Amino acid sequence: MNTSNLRPVLFGIFLAVSTFAALTPSWAGDSTNFFEKPYVFENEESAKIKLSQWQNEDVVVAFAFTTCRITCPQVMRQLSKIQKIMDQKSVKGEILFISIDPENDSPARLAIFKKDHKITSSRWHFLRGNLDETKKLAQLLNFGFNTSDEHIWHDRKVFVVGKDGQVRATLKGFDADLSRLF
Repeated sequence: MNTSNLRPVLFGIFLAVSTFAALTPSWAGDSTNFFEKPYVFENEESAKIKLSQWQNEDVVVAFAFTTCRITCPQVMRQLSKIQKIMDQKSVKGEILFISIDPENDSPARLAIFKKDHKITSSRWHFLRGNLDETKKLAQLLNFGFNTSDEHIWHDRKVFVVGKDGQVRATLKGFDADLSRLF
């Protein structure tokens, strides 16, 4: 076997691995406990919120934004169904809507969005935070989003984080069987 032909391939693999290692964020080796992340968010009432306040509760997490017209309306319908199940089963837990467009989703806009969607349950929390920290949190949960041509393209996932801060379920798409979540 001629090993000289393998050199370019091996060099390419080396470059890819080196590049990935260089691009891996410094927090990647940190705890994957959702509640231990030090990020501070602002809710629809402009109050400062830390994820740790929901430790020991199940938390449903969705990344979305208020001006989305494609995926986010479906996410909101799914979250409403999840809330009904949580209410029926008396689950102690919260629903977090985390904006992936914090520049435009001000607390006032989040409050209007909440009102427009007729959300009255105290389980719901509409949050915005620093974009870099939001990206890190999304990355922790394996949720992808990217801005392109004035639109934010993003995954269609909803997460259930258990009381221990670990992801218990990832709902991909909108036809998942929700009845067995809790």
